[in-house]
Amino acid sequence: MMKKNLFTLVCIICSLNFYGQKKEDNVKLSVEKSTIFLLDNSEIQATIDFPIVGDGKPLKYKNANGKDKVELNQISKVVFITNKGIVEYVSMKVYNETNSKIMDKPKLLIKILKGKISVWVSSYSNNVFGYTASTDYYTNHGVQFTNFYCIRDGEEAASLIHVDSNFANKNMFFRQLGKKYFADNAQISTKIENREYTYKNLFEVIELYNSGK
Repeated sequence: MMKKNLFTLVCIICSLNFYGQKKEDNVKLSVEKSTIFLLDNSEIQATIDFPIVGDGKPLKYKNANGKDKVELNQISKVVFITNKGIVEYVSMKVYNETNSKIMDKPKLLIKILKGKISVWVSSYSNNVFGYTASTDYYTNHGVQFTNFYCIRDGEEAASLIHVDSNFANKNMFFRQLGKKYFADNAQISTKIENREYTYKNLFEVIELYNSGK
């Protein structure tokens, strides 16, 4: 059941539908209210595109005063109240793609697993539109990314563990970064290095690590 719920939460990021539900409960997700909470304790009630798909860019919104945007380093969190429940994005510091340096700008992430190691996710796209003469319309040839981050209590920033995209080798980041992040568990780290654990085992690895086995 837990893995099913994790899959459901990840899919929020990439779609307006929840997956893995009973057929009779397969209702399209809709946003009823969205609020931006700022670090100065003020709030902005606004219409915001959902899911949030961006990579460090200012968050765009629209309200009674028109269209505007706010820098991510001014945001504490963004909360969507939907017909399926509350979806919360938290502004967090993250490491770069080699986990060697904390990035200048935070990212808006969704927590999908809590434990000794918590897992957070962001999603963004590199839109590249091309014209197809035969069908007379523009199609998006860009790359879609879903980034998985891990963080332990006390760590200054979240570490990138896996990048899921329709372009890159899906196991590349997990093998390179995962074996280092889980280095304090020799069994897990070695199995990642030897490809006994791949990105497909991401949640299995984290559950095993969090269980202390």
